[in-house]
Amino acid sequence: QAYKSIFENENTEKIGQNIKYDISVLLNYNINVKGKIFDTMIAHYLLQPELRHNLDYLAETLLNYKTISIETLIGKKGKNQSSMRYVQLDKITDYACEDADITLQIKEKLAPELRRNKLLHLFENIEIPLISTLADMEKTGVRINPNTLIEYSQKLFKDIKKLSLIHISEPTRPY
Repeated sequence: QAYKSIFENENTEKIGQNIKYDISVLLNYNINVKGKIFDTMIAHYLLQPELRHNLDYLAETLLNYKTISIETLIGKKGKNQSSMRYVQLDKITDYACEDADITLQIKEKLAPELRRNKLLHLFENIEIPLISTLADMEKTGVRINPNTLIEYSQKLFKDIKKLSLIHISEPTRPY
């Protein structure tokens, strides 16, 4: 709760890489992130959808910098992988500081590119507002009415069939 006022301050911009994850974690502590948000992963996706978007890749390609590998801290993925809670404080501090610094540097490169490529409106008005919505949906869950889903599936099938130049067979019910 010591950081609640910072994260909920509407006048402070929050910059992150896959910031939805951070927002989801903070929701578990009753902290609602407010203010302007910039997500480097989403920005890069809009600019280069066919490429990878993880921080290590972005650091190497955009900054010509090799980051501290998480595997050096907690080991390779699998049953023997450790957890960040067991990493020595000095090592995790270096990792976290590098993560924040690199993310800010990447933001400084991508923000002008969004503007130049006329993607800023999409980024700020569609993608960024969706982050909090998706984080909230993941925390709360969603209820799906299977009958409505089947009806909508059939409507979409009819629409696709009208627009299609090739013949497609009608979908079968999954249950």
